Amino acid sequence: MSIRPWSLALLCAIAAVQLSAVPVAAHEVRQVSGYEFVVGFMDEPVFTNQKSGLEFQVTANGEPVEGLEETLEAEVSFAEQTRGLPLSPRFGQQGWYESVFFPTAAGPYTFRIHGEIAGEAVDESFTSGPETFSEVQDAASGQFPVAFPPTADVVRDAQVGAQAATTATIALAVGGVGLIAALVALGLAADREGDRRGGRRLRAGLRVAHDVGGRRERDGELARGRVLHLAERLGTRGERLVD
Repeated sequence: MSIRPWSLALLCAIAAVQLSAVPVAAHEVRQVSGYEFVVGFMDEPVFTNQKSGLEFQVTANGEPVEGLEETLEAEVSFAEQTRGLPLSPRFGQQGWYESVFFPTAAGPYTFRIHGEIAGEAVDESFTSGPETFSEVQDAASGQFPVAFPPTADVVRDAQVGAQAATTATIALAVGGVGLIAALVALGLAADREGDRRGGRRLRAGLRVAHDVGGRRERDGELARGRVLHLAERLGTRGERLVD
């Protein structure tokens, strides 16, 4: 059986296309300044905590555009968080570029590609969704036989636990400060009570000393009075004897 030349050429063309092509299901195709971008996630469908990343192809009139890792930059955003993505050319596939990361949350992601192509400014954003490319799915949706809780729930529970621990620590610290303040107040009260008791003792001692001094003074006056009285009596008797 002979193969016609045109059939052989057709088979070769089909083989070349199959070898150079990569799966682009659920990838967004967009025309940008005369260039065609094909953008999406690596290895779709994508699940949380599994290896994936950005992949895209750039062609001009059907021909792959190479060397864009030097002139383009990329970043990925989720909710309000953004990080840069270093670009690398894909080995063996001309015009394809990629950047690997592990998505940790389910939902829509946005890829931004910006820079220059042959001096032409490029700044495009590509967001996953039903009309573009697949969103990241939670790994729990495909787990069997044991389904672990979603990563978002684990993170949220950890944050709640950390917040509760912080609140408890603050409460303990405030309670400790209150206890110290109470002890200081008790100490000051004891000091004041001690001062009052000391003052009472001092006043009692002064009164005792005053009383003792007064008695001594009275006793001295009595003694002096007796001496004078005795002297007067003796003086009277002496005058009688002289007479």
